[in-house]
Amino acid sequence: MIQRVTGRGGGANVRETADPGDEEEPARQDDGALFDAAEAAGVAAQAPSHLRSHPHEIKVTLPAAYLFCRGREITGALVDLLIATVHRINARAETKVVGDFVAGLKRVLLTR
Repeated sequence: MIQRVTGRGGGANVRETADPGDEEEPARQDDGALFDAAEAAGVAAQAPSHLRSHPHEIKVTLPAAYLFCRGREITGALVDLLIATVHRINARAETKVVGDFVAGLKRVLLTR
């Protein structure tokens, strides 16, 4: 069975799926991604006038999906920055503790 799925850009994508009676797997497995990076880049690059030409449902959904994906990217970048900052703080604290311990040990050994 072949299904015709119309894309946002006016073009049509053709997806091949298996009939319910077929024993074979579909030719291509869908990974379940509803909005991928290429589509997000396409929305980001579109002029506002081009977005206004879409039907209302698409006009509202595309920017919302883009902003959701962008929010996740920004959150991920902030988490990475926080992890790096905590790592540097821990590394400095460990260096200071080791240095203080060695200094105290030297002081004890020199006083004997």
